[in-house]
Amino acid sequence: SKLLLAIIQEDDYDAVVTALNKEHFFVTRLSSSGGFLRRKNITIMIGVSDNEHDKVVQILKDNASKRKQTIRRMPISLVGSHG
Repeated sequence: SKLLLAIIQEDDYDAVVTALNKEHFFVTRLSSSGGFLRRKNITIMIGVSDNEHDKVVQILKDNASKRKQTIRRMPISLVGSHG
């Protein structure tokens, strides 16, 4: 048996858990804080047997969306530089 930890975006949580439950996989949601790019993430634990690993990973890939986000950088000012 294996214990998989998956960190997913909050927006994907319902779809991921529903898909896993339909295939008789059950998850434990861990309390966590912080986020990446101001998006809340959720960590879930999934217990699987060795031969179920690939199936669970595929369910995660199919139901956790990839997103692109543009980050605008602020111009860097060189304080104290003399030119």
